[in-house]
Amino acid sequence: MSSKITRKDVIILAIMMLVYSVIAFVNLGDSLAPENFWGNEGESTFVIELDETYDIEKVNIYNGRLSSEEENHTIQVVSGGEVVSTVDFALESVFCWESIDINAPADKLIFKTNGYIGEMAIYSSDGRLVEPIDASGELFDEQDKAVYLPSFKNGTYFDEIYHARTAYEYINGIEAYEWTHPPLGKLIIAVGIKLFGMNPFGWRIMGTLAGILMLPIMYVMAKILFKKTVYAAFATFLLSFDFMHFTQTRIATIDVYATFFIMLMYLFMYKFYEENYNVAGLKNELKYLAFAGICFGLGVASKWTCVYAGAGLAIIFAIYMVKRFMEYRRYNAENYVKNTVKILLWCVRFFVVIPIGIYILSYLPYAFIEPNGFTFENIWRIQENMFNYHSKLEATHPFSSQWYEWPLMTKPIWYHITRLAENRVMSISAFGNPAVWWTSIPAAAACVYFAWADRKNGRLPVLLLIGYASQYLPWTLIGRVVFIYHYFPSVPFVILMITYAVKKTCERTKNKKVVTIGAGVYIAIVLALFVMFYPAISGAETDQSYIKNVLTWFEGWYIGG
Repeated sequence: MSSKITRKDVIILAIMMLVYSVIAFVNLGDSLAPENFWGNEGESTFVIELDETYDIEKVNIYNGRLSSEEENHTIQVVSGGEVVSTVDFALESVFCWESIDINAPADKLIFKTNGYIGEMAIYSSDGRLVEPIDASGELFDEQDKAVYLPSFKNGTYFDEIYHARTAYEYINGIEAYEWTHPPLGKLIIAVGIKLFGMNPFGWRIMGTLAGILMLPIMYVMAKILFKKTVYAAFATFLLSFDFMHFTQTRIATIDVYATFFIMLMYLFMYKFYEENYNVAGLKNELKYLAFAGICFGLGVASKWTCVYAGAGLAIIFAIYMVKRFMEYRRYNAENYVKNTVKILLWCVRFFVVIPIGIYILSYLPYAFIEPNGFTFENIWRIQENMFNYHSKLEATHPFSSQWYEWPLMTKPIWYHITRLAENRVMSISAFGNPAVWWTSIPAAAACVYFAWADRKNGRLPVLLLIGYASQYLPWTLIGRVVFIYHYFPSVPFVILMITYAVKKTCERTKNKKVVTIGAGVYIAIVLALFVMFYPAISGAETDQSYIKNVLTWFEGWYIGG
């Protein structure tokens, strides 16, 4: 058995990546959105003349990067020289369309605002787009990008209002609104925006690509750990059709990048663990440690929770060093001492110096955002504010959940809903595939059992448990509001534990055919559940009654029904 990637592995992985990529890109988001914004610090008035009197149903407004209680917006509806009605409203989100109901005849609209507006779209009662007489004005210069129905396809949802907005601000040298997480994840989002524009596809594409690239990472990790193509393919299949992986990589938030770098740092640490400097010298060990340290730095520069992963890496490294100490008498003792000192010194560079450098450099955009922004004093002040924010946060949320609820999925987090006619909806929720997450509970117990039962040689379940525990157990100490998506970095290790349990079952049974059939049935169930729940995790149009009556399995589940 070998961990080497063969031609067969490449073909299998390529097919899985292709299939998943097609699924992931369907309805990811529109590639067009208004990008010319009007803004003014004081109140401004726009008189919008129509060429005749229309029964106006609504006015859709694409809000810019500002939305606050200080903003005031008013639309006066005028017909025949008289004000028919006045609508006062607030725009509650950013970079998305919001509908203002009018339902009155009008030949003129008077719009008063002190906001930051991208575009307006006027719709008559028959759903037609009504262009004003002077459609070339600042608020009507991108009518080809107007939409009748606001949804996740054409605007931000959930925490995209923070992270996509901040990415836009980095690009344009504007003071960053969101500073509660390090910049790197938002800088990666900014790459997509620079390439494809400030639109839903642009701010989601990088996370989706990261989700696709998680598949080869999982495949290689499983091949390293389990030495067989069948187990690598099995683990990658589970990741491909896990709900959380699918949903969380299609939303422009930073958790996907934290999970991506955690997977990479453990991949390189597992490769490091396979080596032995008592036998082969330091060349490979240092290479893998360097890559692990760089990915650790990139992870922490995306989200602080990657520090938890660093603790797991340190434990694996300590186990490795103990192994080398226990065996060094069989080799040249002088070389052992020299190599040990070298590897410890290099670890200081790889896991302290380089990550600190990466972290500081991630704040480079602040040099263009504010005067003297890229200074040690300013960066340190942001860290203090960040720590105080997270440690003292007392907010509540209707879809928050506790750490012990996550593996059981007692409360999914509901991100978005668009209500259509005739009981049709588009809904997005984040939770796990029941066949994966619930199976992980006995699989974790199996890892604990085999780690204890085979204490002399049972390193593999120990490695898996360390990876899982380092992502999960720290949340038992967190008192602030938390959500089920915080379990996302644990999911790769959940899947590896399930794969290990299947491997041990296959090795310990005499009837291999029964295990093979059982594993086949299991992956069929995983796929069937993904297809079944697809409308609730993707935003695909479906009947609300289907979500309510078929997909809502428990009282605590609200996923759009």
